[in-house]
Amino acid sequence: MKIWLFFGVIGFFPFLVSCASLPEEQSDVPWADLTLHATGVGAIEGQWTASERFAAIQRAKMNAYLKLQSQVMMLPTASKKTVRELARENPLFEKKLSQFVRSAKIVRTQNTNEGIKITTELYLGEHFMTTMGLAKRKPLPTSRDARSDISHRRSY
Repeated sequence: MKIWLFFGVIGFFPFLVSCASLPEEQSDVPWADLTLHATGVGAIEGQWTASERFAAIQRAKMNAYLKLQSQVMMLPTASKKTVRELARENPLFEKKLSQFVRSAKIVRTQNTNEGIKITTELYLGEHFMTTMGLAKRKPLPTSRDARSDISHRRSY
């Protein structure tokens, strides 16, 4: 009887361990899946000619991109710094950020009495984190036989 009780407890223990759930890994930043919106306005100076409209569209896009970039700059990172502080420390990071903001999707273009309004949308997800170098890096895989790979190379 004691043997059955012993094996019953031992047999039940792996079941308990396998049913335990591990805590889910949460993102280090509160904005991991955030979509930003910005509306830029480009005034039309003079008559509604094709060249004036084109220039107004360019001004509206630039205005919207600047608004998006200022929104991104205020976001906190996992290292308790803002994105603006990281951009000040690293000029390459600032260039990447500017390029990423310019990849924002134009959602709406609207003609108004004052000129052109363009609404943009920028999704800050895993792609943003990876592009900016803010994502957790996975360790590089190492081969088991790294030494044997080197020894088989021929030198000429």
